[in-house]
Amino acid sequence: GGTFFFNKNGFITADVDYLDYSSMNLSSKDFSMEANNDDIKSTATSTINFRGGAEYRFDMFRVRAGAAFYGDPMDDGLDRTMRQYSGGVGVRLANMYIDFGILQNTYKSDYSSVPGSDLATTDHKQLTGLLTLGLNI
Repeated sequence: GGTFFFNKNGFITADVDYLDYSSMNLSSKDFSMEANNDDIKSTATSTINFRGGAEYRFDMFRVRAGAAFYGDPMDDGLDRTMRQYSGGVGVRLANMYIDFGILQNTYKSDYSSVPGSDLATTDHKQLTGLLTLGLNI
């Protein structure tokens, strides 16, 4: 990851993660997990996650935006990737601040009511907002 600052006017930041889910391992004192671990090794894969964003300050005003991509950890033909987009605005005064942020998650899920039947795919788009008021005492 890394961040670049524009003096005290703002910044740009980004993070990249490499994750190898195939190296996961389950264990139990009571029973064998070998079959589960074989399933993990045969279907789990590596993935890359990315997060980036920026904020800029105009006197007392703040503006920011960001995006994230989370890769699919399974190699089974389904799409489990997730995308997130965010943004926000705020005002910072001497003794208080007010901020509004918004986040949109986008991903798909698959469902089958009977094993072996066709899958139903649902497109999810979730929009969340948060208004914050803070006091500097």
